[in-house]
Amino acid sequence: VGAGPVGRSGRSGRVNGARGAGPARKAGQSCYASTAQSGVRSCGCIWRYVFFSWLNGPASQQLGTDGVASVLPQARYPLGLIAGNRSVNPLFSALILGRDDGAVSVAATAMKGMTDHITLSATHSFLMNNPLVLYQVLWFLRQGAFARDVTLMDAVKAVTQH
Repeated sequence: VGAGPVGRSGRSGRVNGARGAGPARKAGQSCYASTAQSGVRSCGCIWRYVFFSWLNGPASQQLGTDGVASVLPQARYPLGLIAGNRSVNPLFSALILGRDDGAVSVAATAMKGMTDHITLSATHSFLMNNPLVLYQVLWFLRQGAFARDVTLMDAVKAVTQH
């Protein structure tokens, strides 16, 4: 599980990433972790853009509000979205409006047609290693909604039992 889409195919029931091999299938329940669904607001200063692009690579150039994310269609399948609200990068957080995880604002993770949305105490860079995030992804894929009253210790116990 990483920052981005994780889903379970409607036909086979196996967990797979967004870029699956083979023919397209009907989407089953999917869960996105800290993915900017409406794009990341770009900064007006060119030096910030150049620095951001250098630091984050060519894919970062598609993250703006005029990039790929801005043309995503409404979800027509069960979709859970997880946002983080902790940052270890005060420079990037200063450039993002509202609560954020150091890379994406909580508001930017929302998407039309989503089934559920939850904000967790996690940073963008380490979201995929956070036991609470892992627990919530698994819970959503099984139940179709996030569990609201789960503590970090509950998640650690549940995730490490398997």
